Amino acid sequence: MNFFGDYAWKEKTRTFGAGTVFGSPFTESSALDVTFKNFQAVNVTAGMLLDVWEKEEKRLSFGAVYHSPYTADVDRIIDQSATFDGSPVQIEPAHKRSHLEIDYPMSFGAGFGFRYSDALSFSMNVTWTDWSEFQQEDEDGVETRPIAGASEDRDIDDTFAVRFGTEYLIFKQKMIVPVRGGLFYEPRPSLDEPTDVYGVSVGSGITFKRFSIDAAYQFRWANDVDDEDFALPGTFGTFDLTENLFLASVIVYF
Repeated sequence: MNFFGDYAWKEKTRTFGAGTVFGSPFTESSALDVTFKNFQAVNVTAGMLLDVWEKEEKRLSFGAVYHSPYTADVDRIIDQSATFDGSPVQIEPAHKRSHLEIDYPMSFGAGFGFRYSDALSFSMNVTWTDWSEFQQEDEDGVETRPIAGASEDRDIDDTFAVRFGTEYLIFKQKMIVPVRGGLFYEPRPSLDEPTDVYGVSVGSGITFKRFSIDAAYQFRWANDVDDEDFALPGTFGTFDLTENLFLASVIVYF
């Protein structure tokens, strides 16, 4: 369901460059907009949660979750343009729309949660994702990898993600204030070997009897990212990646 647009998601890429050729300066830029619309898919998720140890208010729990593989139907619209010294450069195709069937991989995760007290708790989990099955097929029956449209014979290794988090609750007379933090290693799928991605997150909020408000900030970074994964020109093989994400939510209890 789309609340703020008629698309499932958008990817926007902008590149800028400058230099000299035979002593003459030049500038160049490019824009690539990829819009995915009408996304449809069905998958199955199953999980379990067990208390494996308990003493007074302390408790150790074990949990596991399985996400089944699935095939998604989606429309993809590509718009791209480029300039050289301020003048447009012809790119073909400048606009293209196609229908894709994308095979998404299965994943399995497991972890532990430890409640030290009513106020303090910790968690840790590991997730395996079978990215070797990640591929797509267009309406002409051409199969490629969803990463930069690479050939289907290019390998994509599976990934193992590790996450650690903690939460401390501050109890007030009529409200609860949570303070949260986390560290994680989430390698992203890449052609051949995965790209090492690290991150930190912090969050807080306020909870009343009838509603709660939460906010969180996440920072992710990676070094030596292969530009082939993004099909970016002019990045000389590798580049560094940083991402900032801010989330907020409001929950009303009935």
